[in-house]
Amino acid sequence: MEPLALKLRPKKLEDVIGQNDLIGENKVLSNLVKNKKLFSMILYGKPGIPEFDR
Repeated sequence: MEPLALKLRPKKLEDVIGQNDLIGENKVLSNLVKNKKLFSMILYGKPGIPEFDR
């Protein structure tokens, strides 16, 4: 049986929810993928929902 985390993980960028600052039209990660310029990176922050008190 396949683990639930693997079953539900995003298969493409459009499947990712809640990362509007990074993923979307003309956003950083979307442009890196589109231009095939990916590199190793560490994304740091609180897990779960995005912070609204900026």
